[in-house]
Amino acid sequence: MALNAVYNEKIGTINSILNKRVYLTELIDALPRLVLDNMYLDRIEFTKKENEISFIILGNIYLGDRNKEVEAVNSFLNNLKDSPVFKKYFPLITITSIDQIQSETRTITNFYISCEGNTG
Repeated sequence: MALNAVYNEKIGTINSILNKRVYLTELIDALPRLVLDNMYLDRIEFTKKENEISFIILGNIYLGDRNKEVEAVNSFLNNLKDSPVFKKYFPLITITSIDQIQSETRTITNFYISCEGNTG
């Protein structure tokens, strides 16, 4: 019986470690279903420091109307917050910045969304 208890403890430790892992493929796979029309993701960044995890999304959108673009970014934010995959890892999802830049032919809205969580 003592040997069985040792094995169960080791299995429990391994399962605990595996359950704390963040599966990036889940997050990346979910993104295309959450992104809106005319929205483009420029960069995504993932960092893990000890028990803290961060997933940063930088992108832009062009709809020809600043107000509609801001509404679209807020809709994307709500999609992320409502996504079971993102909820699983990130209790805090916020728009860090939103601004406009002038390209050669039009004004584009850029956004920076921060997803924060922990694995502990």
